[in-house]
Amino acid sequence: MKFLIEIDSQGKALYDFSQMLIGMQDDCARWGIKYEIETCQIEDIQPGGWFAKKYESGEIKDDEYTPVGCVEFIQTFAKLMGSDKVILPLNVPPELHPTIYSGRSIYNIPSKETAKLFVADLLEKHILHGQWHVKDTTVIKHPDNKFYEVIPDTRNGMMTLEARIGPDGKMCKKVFDHDFAEKIVGKQVSRVVPDIVSEWRVFIDKKDMRGPVIGCECYSGDPITFPNANRIRQFIDAYTLSPEIYTLDVMVDKSGNTWVVECHEFFSCGLYGFECINYPNIVNRAWFAILRRIRAAKCFEEAEC
Repeated sequence: MKFLIEIDSQGKALYDFSQMLIGMQDDCARWGIKYEIETCQIEDIQPGGWFAKKYESGEIKDDEYTPVGCVEFIQTFAKLMGSDKVILPLNVPPELHPTIYSGRSIYNIPSKETAKLFVADLLEKHILHGQWHVKDTTVIKHPDNKFYEVIPDTRNGMMTLEARIGPDGKMCKKVFDHDFAEKIVGKQVSRVVPDIVSEWRVFIDKKDMRGPVIGCECYSGDPITFPNANRIRQFIDAYTLSPEIYTLDVMVDKSGNTWVVECHEFFSCGLYGFECINYPNIVNRAWFAILRRIRAAKCFEEAEC
């Protein structure tokens, strides 16, 4: 195995998931898990960069390196390999939309027409106003991913939107109900769950001999308000079309209920203290699942030409 790890201009690995690979290399070797590490900056895998030139000349094969870095780094590497269109946010997968899993209303809004119908329907039911979390369905960490507070349209529609801190400490945008439809096209829209006490990242490997859950770390809130293990198993069982390796974020409310927050493919994911001797193999397998999709996309594009 070879890992290509993103570094900054001072030569430092930037993230805990990168530093883990560097720090555990000797220990892994003692357990028979051997791998090499090379480093580069994101500019090196962009057009004209030294790594990009080596790949384009055939000196480097597409399956020679597993990239490890931020989302932009992984997407740039995927584009170099042939397609970055196969990397999409999981958000809350459709199988986990029901309120029995999520504890809230969740909608995917694919078009302007859907957005208008969605807003009109919720206005008619008097349930549109309040806080919503909006996330893009095609771009991971899109700059428009925000919390919105939808308020009744009782003032001039041209009024400037205001940024403010909501009662939960998260940044919100005030937006009038008639503006909201414009902001949610191509987005996943979900109600904000109130009174969250803790949030946890569950690490899942469906091929692990011990069972799919290989770790669980608190990343926000009270670290001893634990999620319910049986609920986590329910979420995993319900998410039938999941990647083989992924993370499942869950939250616990003040009543002790455990709900789904969202899911992520296993790249560019904060570890929050997670450790596993098999971590290099997990990272490698997760990337090769993406690489298979890249190759399939390239074949499809070539067949259409």
